[in-house]
Amino acid sequence: MSAGKGPFTRASAAGDLGEVGRLINDLAFPLDDLATIDLWTAFDTAVQNDEVLIVDSLLTLVKPTQHNLVTAVENSSRYMIEILLQHGCDLNQQLRSDCPGPLCLALSDPELVQWLVEHGADPNATCYFDITALSVAAASASKEVIELLFKLGASADRGQPLHYAVINGRSDDIVTLFLNKGTPINARMFESHPRSFAQRECLGLATPIHEAVKAKNVRLVQLLLKYGANMNIPDTLGQLPQLENLGHEINNSANERILSPL
Repeated sequence: MSAGKGPFTRASAAGDLGEVGRLINDLAFPLDDLATIDLWTAFDTAVQNDEVLIVDSLLTLVKPTQHNLVTAVENSSRYMIEILLQHGCDLNQQLRSDCPGPLCLALSDPELVQWLVEHGADPNATCYFDITALSVAAASASKEVIELLFKLGASADRGQPLHYAVINGRSDDIVTLFLNKGTPINARMFESHPRSFAQRECLGLATPIHEAVKAKNVRLVQLLLKYGANMNIPDTLGQLPQLENLGHEINNSANERILSPL
């Protein structure tokens, strides 16, 4: 048989539980490489197709991976997620060095977010860098999901959520939500996380208002000023926000506040 297209994979793709059971009974041990690949591919296929009974049968031969858990979360398959968790998968294991656990994949579905947290997902889980599910939500999720994460215990002091909201030009109500939760307004990106800061400071880590000026986002510059943002904090390359980036778009009162001394 060719790798990845063996009898287990074909039976799994067809959703044929009876054939999968027959093949398991007929297996000869030790398994050769092709048979092992066939089992893994069949298992991946069953998870992808939400074939819970086939997955349950194959768990006697296959140990699930984080990739399988990601697939189940992306499919919003609660029962599949439960099975995988019972067999060693971890909702708080990072997906990449710059991406936290699978909770960040569920942010378009508030009910699934709630369910995952109830089943062990930590809303403050990070990856190698100080990035949390709230960081990802700040960049693109709905206000409903952001508020839900806070309700479920997400911390405004972790994950740089205000920075991500500003960098992605989020609406005033979302940025204000983070400000009202006490997210540090004058901290440079990753300033509270030494490992992240040390590895990224060569890129010019800046305060939220510095990011708003770079993006020429007058709306957010004005909002951040209203909440006490300090324009006189340089980034990690020693650069202050470049007012000329705003052109003539910013109104005179805001410009006066930007230019005022400490």
